[in-house]
Amino acid sequence: MEQRVSVERVYFMKNSKYRQFFFWENLISKNENLTEGYFRGITLTKESVFINTVIVNSDTGILYDWWICFPDTEAALGFIQNIYITSAYNSYLSPKEDYVAIIMGTPEELLDALEDSENCSNKEDIPEMRSFLEKADRLWVEEDLFSAMRDFSSEFNERWGIIGPVFFYFNVFRDAQEVGQYVVDGYEAEKMTAYFTEETGITREQWQDIYTSVYDNDFMRKKFMDILNNKICKML
Repeated sequence: MEQRVSVERVYFMKNSKYRQFFFWENLISKNENLTEGYFRGITLTKESVFINTVIVNSDTGILYDWWICFPDTEAALGFIQNIYITSAYNSYLSPKEDYVAIIMGTPEELLDALEDSENCSNKEDIPEMRSFLEKADRLWVEEDLFSAMRDFSSEFNERWGIIGPVFFYFNVFRDAQEVGQYVVDGYEAEKMTAYFTEETGITREQWQDIYTSVYDNDFMRKKFMDILNNKICKML
């Protein structure tokens, strides 16, 4: 009689410095720019990953909308897990703050503190917030980390990106080509194509020349990020 042996898959958590809050705490203490541009000035390569992070507080008029390029997917995930989500959760639970704070603490520590605070809004959502933190940490076992992170962003955005008094979401992009097309698609979706040249100072054809040249041309690389963070319309 044939016996079937079940094989249980073994998961190994990636031992990445970017997963550890200590790494990010050190950068915060040094006042390094963690929210926009090329992360730590690291040169753009084919392994680089782009992220667009958004936090909106309609009551205080805050629109946090920045583009960041990380050297690889591990760095991008570490930022989302240790910096962005903490800031987004803080804005959601402390909606009267008229700024987006970079928190010197883990997201778990933030939730623990606010859960005991009388000034915490939306406290009933904290258990679900903890659940998303656990999902983010489980991504470190994935072999295809980029695809897993993109799937996580879709689920995260579906829950927290719903337009309301405070909402937030992030998108992850494999390369500059995806970013460039995303920007064009955004203007088309908002029926604002006619304003593209007015706001950026370049034509759509010139924009395409820029985002297809960033890996070979240092001037184009700098211009690309400058346009993303300083010129394009903030499209919600």
